[in-house]
Amino acid sequence: PMEEMIVRVSFEMNDQYIIIETLTKPAFKAHAALLLQTFLAQSEMDSSIIDLQVLYIGRAFGLKETPTRNVFDRLQHHETVQKIYSERSWDTDVWLTAWKFSPNSIAFFDPNESNDDLKSYIHNLVESKKNNTSFLQISDKQNIAVAEAALINYFKPIYNDKFKNNFPSSDHEYKEYYELGLDYVMVELDTSGLGFRLWSEEAEVNKEHIIKYTFNSEQDFKNMFSFYQPK
Repeated sequence: PMEEMIVRVSFEMNDQYIIIETLTKPAFKAHAALLLQTFLAQSEMDSSIIDLQVLYIGRAFGLKETPTRNVFDRLQHHETVQKIYSERSWDTDVWLTAWKFSPNSIAFFDPNESNDDLKSYIHNLVESKKNNTSFLQISDKQNIAVAEAALINYFKPIYNDKFKNNFPSSDHEYKEYYELGLDYVMVELDTSGLGFRLWSEEAEVNKEHIIKYTFNSEQDFKNMFSFYQPK
């Protein structure tokens, strides 16, 4: 918060940057679109002007050779990102958003079966919490890979090629999901409170996108959450 009164508001670089000045010094300088996004996130005004079209989805994950590699390293000399910048319209901005996905798991048991499976599941879950280890032993790399593929298949961004029409598949690199016999994957993106919504040519504009797929092509996702009710 600024303690002095604002006396001047000006713009730089073809109105891309806004500068707010007080009597004694420049107090604030930021990208105009980012400032608008911050304002809309805290207001109840129509935010459709800042809706973002998903053009490309990628991932960044540290490798053995570069364990600290992050999204900023990934973006250096990124050919697709450079292509997007070169082909964008003069009246649009390119925004890069970084996301971190936290895995979660849900298990279902047939009440007609033995309790041994349930006891084993609870025991392993408790032990994993005590030891701060992954219960299902799925690597972070696999979780990121399946999240990326699910997002690409859902949004079908125009600058992506892989996974747009063939997800899920046991031929892809997230084979651990099939080996463990997992039934489904769900990825949730929520931009509520961020001042923008996401959309693509295949996905309607929304603040919340819930993306769900089954690993078994014969399994109906809705039926997986239906409980038998005797007539």
